[in-house]
Amino acid sequence: MLKTEIALERIFGTIIPGALFVLGAWYLHRPFLLRYFPNIAGDPSQANVIGTEFKIAIFIVVAFSIGLILNQLSDIGIVLLFKDDAISPKSSRKVRRIVRLFWRVIVFTRIYQDPRTRAVTRYLESPRRVRFLRLMEDWAGTNEDALKSPNEVIVAHQHVIFHLRVHSETSRRLLDNAYLPVIFSSSILAAFVLLVPVVILSFWTSEIVDEGIRVHFYRTLLGVLALIYAGVAISSYSLKRQFKQFCHYVLTLALHLHELPEHDSEKGIDH
Repeated sequence: MLKTEIALERIFGTIIPGALFVLGAWYLHRPFLLRYFPNIAGDPSQANVIGTEFKIAIFIVVAFSIGLILNQLSDIGIVLLFKDDAISPKSSRKVRRIVRLFWRVIVFTRIYQDPRTRAVTRYLESPRRVRFLRLMEDWAGTNEDALKSPNEVIVAHQHVIFHLRVHSETSRRLLDNAYLPVIFSSSILAAFVLLVPVVILSFWTSEIVDEGIRVHFYRTLLGVLALIYAGVAISSYSLKRQFKQFCHYVLTLALHLHELPEHDSEKGIDH
């Protein structure tokens, strides 16, 4: 049952962001398509050469393909929104800092603290501190003194995630299922961000068509750009919330699995 639910969520989580981008690009560039590709634009004055069923099939394939690309770009949203507490040459690259600064200017949002650090700190300050430290020692090979370093916290959190992936089939599925909302939110964010240059390009494509064919005006395009900008802001907030929940969920799941008897833990918590 869990495997089926994950499969369905992955399918919808791939098609929906792709469909959002495809429909947005189609709508914004419909004047251009009406002139050069009337069948794709859905011109009612043209003979319906391509059947409706075939059009739907093509749309689903294209949306799914674009969605797969957006899924692969899902980690970019996390990089843009969150500070990385890991100490490595990669995390301190000048290009990443410039991109984050550009992101703050465009979206007017601050760079949030690494939620992995906050998740570990919350357990260290909770009544479950002793149980949590046993988990960290057994699964991440670290202790309370070492966890005072933000870099060690990130490494320990990564070890816990890896342990959940290899611990049992059920724990791996639960982990994957918990990460699906993060991928979905980040893919939606990527779709909205990629639609921004599509809108800008539509100002040019709407100028090269005849006045009689043109169906968009500058005011309409500016309104669409404002809506897309709002979508970027909303999806950024959604990604922030989903990733924070995932980072806390990882440790909560690991703590419960760690305290199960060994034979039950290997079979999964739904045993």
